[in-house]
Amino acid sequence: RRGRAGEAGSYRQLLGQADHGGRVVRRRGDRARVRGRHRQAPLPAAGPPPEGVLVFGGGLDGTGPGAPLSASSRERLLAALAAARRWPEATLVFSGGSGRPGRPGVGQRMAEEAAALGLPPGRLVVEAQARTTRDNARFGAAEARARGWSRVALVTSAVHLARSRASLAREGFLAVPAAASLGDPGRWDAAD
Repeated sequence: RRGRAGEAGSYRQLLGQADHGGRVVRRRGDRARVRGRHRQAPLPAAGPPPEGVLVFGGGLDGTGPGAPLSASSRERLLAALAAARRWPEATLVFSGGSGRPGRPGVGQRMAEEAAALGLPPGRLVVEAQARTTRDNARFGAAEARARGWSRVALVTSAVHLARSRASLAREGFLAVPAAASLGDPGRWDAAD
């Protein structure tokens, strides 16, 4: 059975735990835990803080209404939580649609998980139209422009960062990089 990120506790607890030899383990009782290599890229320390954080979705595992986040989306969610902690005034825009009418997309699911982990709902925005990286950039930039932002951070997988930043640059934004993971994304398990 797969668990849900909301079972892991608050985002402060999740981010505050030790990394033992590249392994991250978080328990709630004896049921749920996050395992795997989680070597998040360091967040930039220089420069003015971004007004917003664009989080590009990484897909869902399955197509049903309650489909869990993919490993890539979970890594991006953890990086988004770290960015929220680093830049406490920034609003997070979770980008990604489902491509299926009436079904929540990856952006919606990531925002729900972020709220379940303790991020205030007032800091969360969902962009539900994007189906590709180029769409993430186009619709994310539109959200940023609508809010009057001039500086944004970008959360996506390290392997997609250059392409995603280039897509955002075509939309007029030079994004502060906040790569989700530098290693194996691991997996989310729940013991029976």
